[in-house]
Amino acid sequence: MGGLDVPASRGRVFQSLFGATEPPRTIGRYVVGERLGAGGGGVVFEAYDPDLDRTVALKLLRPGLSSDGQRRQMSARLMREARVASHVSHPNVVIIYDVGLHEDGVFVAMERLEGVDLRCWLAQRLRSWAEIRHVFLEAARGLEAVHHAGLVHRDFKPSNVFVTTAGRVCLLDFGLSKVDISRTTMEVMTDQWLASELETTSFSGTLTQTGAVVGTPRYMAPEQHDGAAAGPQADQFAFCATMFEALCGEPAFLGSSLHHLHHAKLERIQPSPPRGRAPRAAWSALRRGMDPDPAARWPSMSALREELEGLGRPRRGRAMASLSVVATIAVAVGLSEAGPEELGEPPVAVAELGTDAPPRDRGELLERQAEEVRRALHDKQFRRVIVLGSEARARAEAAGDDELELELAALVVIARTIVDPPLDVVPAAEAVFFRAAEVGRSGPAAEMASTLVYLHGAMLGESEEALRWAEHARIHLERLEPQSQSIALENNIGVALQGASHFAQARLHFERSIALGLQLGEAPEETATTKVNLASVLHELGEHERASALAQEALAVLERALAPHATELHHALNIVAMGYAISEDWPQVARVLERALETRPDGQFEVRYRTSVLVNLSLAEARAGWHERAASHLDEVLSLLADPRSSSNIKEQAVYELAAVMHELGRPDDAIELLDSVLLDLEAAGPGMTKGLARAHEALARSHIELGHDEAARRSCSAAEALMGVLREDGADADALELRLALRWAALGECEHARPGLARALEDPRPGMDVMVRAELHLARARCGPAGPSIEQARLALAEPLPPTPASEHLRARVEAWIRGERRRRREAKREAR
Repeated sequence: MGGLDVPASRGRVFQSLFGATEPPRTIGRYVVGERLGAGGGGVVFEAYDPDLDRTVALKLLRPGLSSDGQRRQMSARLMREARVASHVSHPNVVIIYDVGLHEDGVFVAMERLEGVDLRCWLAQRLRSWAEIRHVFLEAARGLEAVHHAGLVHRDFKPSNVFVTTAGRVCLLDFGLSKVDISRTTMEVMTDQWLASELETTSFSGTLTQTGAVVGTPRYMAPEQHDGAAAGPQADQFAFCATMFEALCGEPAFLGSSLHHLHHAKLERIQPSPPRGRAPRAAWSALRRGMDPDPAARWPSMSALREELEGLGRPRRGRAMASLSVVATIAVAVGLSEAGPEELGEPPVAVAELGTDAPPRDRGELLERQAEEVRRALHDKQFRRVIVLGSEARARAEAAGDDELELELAALVVIARTIVDPPLDVVPAAEAVFFRAAEVGRSGPAAEMASTLVYLHGAMLGESEEALRWAEHARIHLERLEPQSQSIALENNIGVALQGASHFAQARLHFERSIALGLQLGEAPEETATTKVNLASVLHELGEHERASALAQEALAVLERALAPHATELHHALNIVAMGYAISEDWPQVARVLERALETRPDGQFEVRYRTSVLVNLSLAEARAGWHERAASHLDEVLSLLADPRSSSNIKEQAVYELAAVMHELGRPDDAIELLDSVLLDLEAAGPGMTKGLARAHEALARSHIELGHDEAARRSCSAAEALMGVLREDGADADALELRLALRWAALGECEHARPGLARALEDPRPGMDVMVRAELHLARARCGPAGPSIEQARLALAEPLPPTPASEHLRARVEAWIRGERRRRREAKREAR
C-alpha cells in the first residue's frame, strides 16, 4: 500500500470512466466534493454552497462526448431538465435550487438526499405489501404534481425514485421530461439491444427528430416504442410496470429484444403474480394501468392512486380467543359444507342433449339436467353440482338461454366455494356477477355478491373487500321479493365484521339474519348455523352465559336435523367447547372436541377445520394434565400446517394458539422457532395479517421472557405495540391483545408501557378471563399498580386455581421470586432509613 498514489489512481479511474482527469474543484460558487453517481446524461457530485451554507447534489454534463454537437445537445437536455423540474414544487419531487453553464456544459444544483434509490431499497430485504404500497403512493403523488404542472416524466423506473433515510419518497431525473402539449420525438432505436440494456438504459436521441423511442424499454409504454407522443398515461404505464415488478420480483414484461418486449406489452404477456403477495384488486388495478391502449388505462394518476389507497385498509384474519375457531357459514342460498360424496353418473346422457335433437326436446332435456343440478345442490352433493352444472351451463349457452345459463353458472360457483380454494373461486364469482348485472338479472347478481362477501370475509380474511361486495348485494336484493337471500347476506357480513374484530357490529348483523329467518320461515337448522356464529361473537364480547346457552340450543337443533357426522355440527361443537373452557372444565372441553374431530369437512375445509380443533384440543388436554396426548395432537397440527392447502390465513389463525400450547407444555424454544418461521409468511401476505402479526410478536415476547431473553422480548413488545396502533386506528376490538401485551411489559419491569393497558382492563373487566391471564394480571398489578409494589396483590396470583402445566409452575416461580425480591428490597430500604 505504501507505493499507491491515491490521487493519481483516482484520476486514472475517473479518466477511464468519464474522459476527464479530475472533476473541477469549483463550479460556479459550488465547491465540488465526491462523485455520487452518473445517469440520465449527467454525472452527479456532492457539492457545498458557501453562500447559503448547505450541501447540494450537483449534476453536470457527462464528460467525454465525441462531438460538439453531442455536447450542445446534452447541454440543452440538462438545461431542459432543470427548467422542467423547477416548475414542480412538491414533497415527492426533488428540489432544484440553481442551474447554470460551466465551460461547455450545464450544471444543475439540487437538494442532497440521503438514502437509496427504489431498486436498492427493494433489494435490502423482502418488503411487505404495506411498505411497497406506501412508497408507490408517495411516488404517485409526485407524478400527479408533475402532470398537474402540464409535464410528463417519460422515464419512471426504480432508479429514478429515491427513498430517503427519513422515509421521504422523491422523483428524480427529469432529463426525458417534456411539456405535455409538445410532440418532441426521438430517434428510433433498433432491435439489437441486449437484455441488460432493455432493463437499465434510457433512450433518447436528438431533440427534434421524429419517430423517437424515449424512456427505459422495460418500463416504457407501448406508444413510446412506436415513437408516438407520450402523455401522462405513459407515466401511468411505467408506474404500474414498476410496481408490478416490485411486488412480483420479476419484470412485468420480458423480451430478448426491443421488438419482443414491445410484442409482450401489446399481447399482455405477463408472469402470474404470486398468491397472497398483494390484494387481487391491486393486480387488477396495475393491469388496467398497463393496458396497451392508453385510453383504457386509468383516467389519471389521481384515479389510480385513489384506487391503490382504497386497498390499504388492513385485512384481518379471524380473531381467536383461547378456543375460537373458523365459522361454518351459510352461503348465498343458505347452504353449509358437506361431507364427501360419490359423483356417480349423470342422469341424462350427454348424447341426448346434442344439436341433432329437436328444439323442444333439447329444451326439455336441458331443463331436466338443470333440475338435477338444483336437486344435487339441495342434497349438498357439491362435486356433482360442479360436473353436471358445468355441462348444463355449456348447453344452455349454446341454446341461447341466457337466464338458465346464468342460474347454472351461479350454482356451480356456490358448489365450488365448498370444494375449491377460495382464490380460485373469486374470479369465477366476479365474472358471473358482472355478467348478471350487465343483463339486469338481480337474482344471480345478488347471489354472487353475497357469495363474494362470504369468500372474502370468511375464507380470505379480507373484511374491507367483503363489505364492498355487501353493498353490491344490497343494491340487487332491493329489487327482489321475497328477500330470502338477505338472510345469508346478513350472516356473511357478520362474519366479515367478526374477522375484522368489529364484534359489536357483527352481533347486529347476526341478530338481523336470525330475525329475517324467523320472519320468512327459514328452517330451524339454517337459523341455527347463524346462532352459532352469534354465540361466538357473544363470547368475544364477554357475554359468556348467553353465548353458551345459545350454542347449546343451536347444537341441539342441528343434532336433530343432521347426521351424526355432518360437517355443520363442527362449528357448533367448537363454540360449545368454548363455553366449557370459560368455566375451566377442561376434561369436558376435550370430550366435546374429540367429537368435533369425528365430523368430516370436505375439500379446502379439511385442513382448516381439523387444524382448529386439534389446536384447541391440545390446549384443553394440556390444561387437564394430559400432557402426552396434548403433545401428540400438537405434532399433528404441525404436520397439517405443512400441508400445501394450509394458507397464510389458516396459519395466522392457528399459530398463536399453537404457541400457547407449547407454552403450557414448557416448550418456549419450540414456540420461538414456530413464530419466527411464520412471521415472514404473515408479513408477505400483506396488511390483512396486522392482527396476526401483533399476536405473534406478543407470543414471541412471552417465550423470550420465559427464557430470560429480556432484550429480545422488548423488541417483540415494541413491534406488537406499533401494530396495535394500526388496529386502534382501524377501530378493531383488540382489548384482549392489549391486556396480554401489558402483561408482557409488566413482566419486563416496563411499568410505563404496561399501565395504560392494565388500567383499561380494570376499567372494563370482562367475565370469563382465562385463569393464567388472571394470575398474570395480579402479578402485573403487584409490580406496576398505581399505589406501588404490593406483595398482597402478588399473593392473589398464587391463590388462583392454576392448571397442572409447566407454564403454571413457571408462573408460580416468577411470582414467588418477585415476592422474595420485594421483601428483600423493603428490608434494605428500612436499614438505609435507620
